[in-house]
Amino acid sequence: MATLRQWFADFTESTGETPTHIVFSTDGLYGEWAVADRELVDFTTVSVDVLDREFDNGFGGQECPSLCAWSESWVVFKSTYDGAEALQWVPRHPVAHEPTIGGYI
Repeated sequence: MATLRQWFADFTESTGETPTHIVFSTDGLYGEWAVADRELVDFTTVSVDVLDREFDNGFGGQECPSLCAWSESWVVFKSTYDGAEALQWVPRHPVAHEPTIGGYI
């Protein structure tokens, strides 16, 4: 089980940054998420219910909305492989680095 709060805490721990904005898409999801679908929102306005909602991020069907978020230096997105979901991030601007499966340098 996972939560968006856990995922973004891991992001902040790894990068030292917190997202400023986020966009969600709920296409193809099982269950309902109380998010503004396809709207750019200030990350600090994402509700506790959304951040703390538990979902199964293991193999199978998608349970977390697709998302794209931005911090000062990173673009953050949800990746899915065979139903297993994870948070990944890449540099916001061109920079020499070694891309990894986790998406971060």
